[in-house]
Amino acid sequence: MLIGMVRYLRGFVTFEICGRYPERFLNIALRSHVTIWGTRREQERLFASMYAADYRRIRGLARRSEVRLRIVERQGMPVLLHRYQSRVGVAVGGLMFALTVFVMSLFLWSVDITGLERISESELRDALHSHGVYVGAFQPGLDYPTIAREMMLDIDEIGWMAINVRASSASVEVKEEQPAPDVTDTSVPANIKASCDGTIVEMRVGEGLSYITEGSGVVAGQLLVGGVMTDDLGGVRLVRSSAEILARTHRTASFSLGRDERMMLPTGERSERLRVRFLTLELPLTAHGVDSEYAVVRRRTESPVFHDSTMPMALLRESVTALSVQSVERDDNSKKEILAKYSDLYEAFVLSSCTVEKRTYQAAADDTMTVDYTCIEDIAVTEEIGTDENTDRLPARARSDE
Repeated sequence: MLIGMVRYLRGFVTFEICGRYPERFLNIALRSHVTIWGTRREQERLFASMYAADYRRIRGLARRSEVRLRIVERQGMPVLLHRYQSRVGVAVGGLMFALTVFVMSLFLWSVDITGLERISESELRDALHSHGVYVGAFQPGLDYPTIAREMMLDIDEIGWMAINVRASSASVEVKEEQPAPDVTDTSVPANIKASCDGTIVEMRVGEGLSYITEGSGVVAGQLLVGGVMTDDLGGVRLVRSSAEILARTHRTASFSLGRDERMMLPTGERSERLRVRFLTLELPLTAHGVDSEYAVVRRRTESPVFHDSTMPMALLRESVTALSVQSVERDDNSKKEILAKYSDLYEAFVLSSCTVEKRTYQAAADDTMTVDYTCIEDIAVTEEIGTDENTDRLPARARSDE
């Protein structure tokens, strides 16, 4: 392949040897240190190839050998340059294209991120941008191993990170730090108290002395399981109580709609804006907008992909919808539906740890609804026993023995 490239750069000709003794010409040429290759015979005709510069000085050898030479084909870079010597624009265009490709290869065309679960991708891209890794960044000035280490120090959730660059595409691989499990110090004694009023439904006591039974009613702050225990001989020991106390509780929540309910609603005015992004440069194609103080903007990015590589250009589409503050009039059915949705949201977020057994709805005339919830929930709350108050929490028998 290397020999073929040298021959192409120097230029060569393929010629036909005509005469009675063509072999004699080949022998004389070889003795004269003329490089000849590709010799072949087709019927009564003999063909060969040599460098174009050598062909100019073998005419005397041809006469001595009593043969005639006829050029069949010229090939190589000199032939190509001679053919297009009057077309300077082609050469300049080819040179500019090669220069553009070289310069473009010095910038990042795309940044792909993999391995995210809890960390926001937009947050990580902002952090990468602050460290110089973004579409359009100048690659020779970036130290990727150092950037990965700094990112791990800046974001605690990152356990491991690597930035791999292939050509002009950066691939960011992230492994998130696993959160440390909550470890309870079992050496600290504690009681279990009730977090709210309720009726005990079920008890699962792991450690500690129970002061209540199933079916008992309790109030908020009442001692349920004690961490101070005595044995048959009157000895006292402190333990960390553990238990699951399921109780039936009651909660009440009120939901209301404003008398003059105002909402953001579309006005019907819409527009679409187009922009072209090349690396970090953005050029607007349309300048349409909406005449409104409030608007909703939806963005979509379309980037061409060539051979699994994202090109450093994109078409940005922005759909803008105008909004305005408008008063809303609702009938009784729609009001009930909205209040019911408020109740569902309350259950989903506030009562997420409870099992709702029953709901009682009470509607008022002023667009207000009150809901009574009957729930089953764990009301056990751990309260550590301070060392200064241990004596006060001992049973009466233990204190009298002291």
